[in-house]
Amino acid sequence: MLLSLLSDQPERATGRVHLDLVGRTWAALEQTEWLLTNGIGGYASGTISGANTRRYHGLLVAAFDPPGDRRLVFSKIDERLRTAVGTHELATNEWQDQSVSPKGYRLLTAFSAQPHPTWTYEDGGVCLTKEIILLPGQNTVQVRYRLASDSLPAELDLIWLVNHRDPHGETDGKPDALYQQMMTERGVLIQAHAGAHPLALAWERGVYKRTDVWHYRIYYAREAERGQWATEDLYNPGITTVALAPGDSVTVTVTADGMPMALPWQAHAPALIDTGSPQS
Repeated sequence: MLLSLLSDQPERATGRVHLDLVGRTWAALEQTEWLLTNGIGGYASGTISGANTRRYHGLLVAAFDPPGDRRLVFSKIDERLRTAVGTHELATNEWQDQSVSPKGYRLLTAFSAQPHPTWTYEDGGVCLTKEIILLPGQNTVQVRYRLASDSLPAELDLIWLVNHRDPHGETDGKPDALYQQMMTERGVLIQAHAGAHPLALAWERGVYKRTDVWHYRIYYAREAERGQWATEDLYNPGITTVALAPGDSVTVTVTADGMPMALPWQAHAPALIDTGSPQS
């Protein structure tokens, strides 16, 4: 498993291990990128801000027969926490008019690259960490959320945003183009269309509510800079809600290799290969 931090800015160069994000601007956060690979041609990538800024960004680009058959099947999760003091939007997206909403990047206080990408969000008595790993040799990604022991109790909403396309393309959603869903005891199986590789979503615990809605005109700033088509529509099949007590954690597992299975966090996943020296 390889992790790189990528940036067009020299002061945020490849290989940085830990970033204190307090006071960082939107421009700084959306221009710093991370990358994980699974050893068989698949990958996950995005920005520290949480917004996808390239058509190539996604939590799972599956390698079915690389290099000829890679598919971006899982774009991202938009998260929000609900507590007794209010709703805390953790997600960040940029839209076609270049507005940013929600602005979860404002709640980011830290990002760490080791041993895997880890974000820390803090707001109004709440502290949540988010970690991402790819399982080696598999088209499988895991995301773990942990509520700090001194946080308020919370409900975590996981808004799934899925896809099914060539990494070089983009998806144009239509109101009547609904993905097929099959619920199982362990999660849900999603199929974009007949013949498409199914995507399995699973969670250790929680309640799933089907939504079947499109999120239209996500904006990819890096594509616009390259003179490429810069918007895409992402499909939201549903929302999983998880109750978190202080100190609790929950792991979700997304795979293009089989049926939904709520795997425990795979702590034995190999350590990253550092690609450079941290810079201040």
